[in-house]
Amino acid sequence: MRNLGRATPYKIYYHASRPLQTTDSETDRENQGAVRHWQRTSGENEYKLQLRDGEVITVDKWLDKRQNYRVEMLVYSAEGEVADRVTFTEHDQEFIILDQFYDAVRRSFFKVDSTFQKIIQEIDEPSNVGIKI
Repeated sequence: MRNLGRATPYKIYYHASRPLQTTDSETDRENQGAVRHWQRTSGENEYKLQLRDGEVITVDKWLDKRQNYRVEMLVYSAEGEVADRVTFTEHDQEFIILDQFYDAVRRSFFKVDSTFQKIIQEIDEPSNVGIKI
């Protein structure tokens, strides 16, 4: 495991050999079989991922009353109870780590990488766009 936080009583960890699914490429889907996809929740900027055993992870990002960005990750047990919660503001050193994770989740949900791949493929086909330079 890697420590993603600074030396505080609370540390953020992720397991390097089993990262959460945050890509949407066709190759990854074929190689991993059934892939769990991020879903949008009722929150405006919140996404969730349900794991195989029923646990749920949510990530959210919002602007608070003081005009500071906040990013939050919650881990729910299979029984629906909050097992852990991590919230950082943009002034916290750990914010950037969770913010990058949030951005990867958002990009996965909207299939940003595969959309760009499709755009590039269309541009590379001269018959679709024009003369290739």
